[in-house]
Amino acid sequence: MVPVPGAIAMFKAQGAKLIGLGDLLPFDAGMAVMGQVDAVGSSEKAHRHLGIEFAPFRETMAGYASAM
Repeated sequence: MVPVPGAIAMFKAQGAKLIGLGDLLPFDAGMAVMGQVDAVGSSEKAHRHLGIEFAPFRETMAGYASAM
C-alpha cells in the first residue's frame, strides 16, 4: 500500500472515470473526499432517545478482562 493524499486520489478517480476506467479503482472521487474527514459523532442522541449510557473503552475492556 502506498498512501495517497486525498486531493490526488480524488483527481485520479475523476480521471479514471472520464476515460472509462473508474471501475478499476477501489474508490471513487466522493470516497476520496470523505476519507479526508473524521467520521465521529456524539453519543448524546443515543442517550437521549434510547437511554444508553456509554462507558470509556478502556474501562469497559478492564471489566471484561477481570470477569474472565
